[in-house]
Amino acid sequence: MRWAKGFDVNAYIEVIQPDGSAERHRIDGDQTTVGRSPAAGISLPGVAGLDAEHLLVQPRPEGCFIAVHTGSPRARVNGREFDSEIFPWGTEVEVAGLRLKILDTAPQDEKSKDKKTSPVIFLALAVIPILLWTFLETEDQSLPQASGRAPELFAAVNACPATGVSAQSVADDDSEIAEAKAERYAFAAQDGIDAVRLFGIANRCYAAVGRTNDAARMERKRVAISHLIESDYRNHRLRLERALKYERWEDALVATTALQELTRHLDNEYTSYLSNLSRRLQAILAAIAAEPPA
Repeated sequence: MRWAKGFDVNAYIEVIQPDGSAERHRIDGDQTTVGRSPAAGISLPGVAGLDAEHLLVQPRPEGCFIAVHTGSPRARVNGREFDSEIFPWGTEVEVAGLRLKILDTAPQDEKSKDKKTSPVIFLALAVIPILLWTFLETEDQSLPQASGRAPELFAAVNACPATGVSAQSVADDDSEIAEAKAERYAFAAQDGIDAVRLFGIANRCYAAVGRTNDAARMERKRVAISHLIESDYRNHRLRLERALKYERWEDALVATTALQELTRHLDNEYTSYLSNLSRRLQAILAAIAAEPPA
């Protein structure tokens, strides 16, 4: 992971179980989540008291930003509860009976441990670079190009899908779900997309039953979350453009992945472009990693 001004960090989370056993997880990209859901970046299924995506973790040059998902049980550092904070590297976070140690380098014993390596692994190490370079040689060496403008993320809501008493019920249900999904946007981009749609439906349904104040409140919330998402969408596209221009392949892959998350509900030329670009960038990075040291 490379930060501005040449700052490099290999960020890890060491998960220490109550019995003292530990496992290490590398943080790939700008951020990850920790939780029991399979969708979490660091998935810890079966841990009692751990929510689906309990923590958001963002490595930074000055430390690691950690936020607890709204509504999830609190996490602690040195016995003190927190909602969101930047912690220095080496800090241990206590949550759901686990200790999570944030590290900016691979632990020393992992670096220095003298391990016997199977001949099969040596063979794989010899073959993988050859396969990677063969793949790159047979692929078109140019990066895929986006065709046309990036698509709109949100579809218009023209009318409430129900009438009468049912319209009121739809509005109440969708407004509640939209609030929860809007809070989850930082953890799951598609929840933010869903929130915009649901706020729009709630607005139309409240208006249909004459609850104009509630309709206006839903519209304000729809506009607020949609503006935030549109801003992130623009920023990710700009980051991708600059990363490709200056051949910062890791940054390009991070931006591509973020754009794929925002457009996962779509199926068009742009999403195909992102898929092809992601595959190509991964091949480039794999080939670079397989290069022998100079």
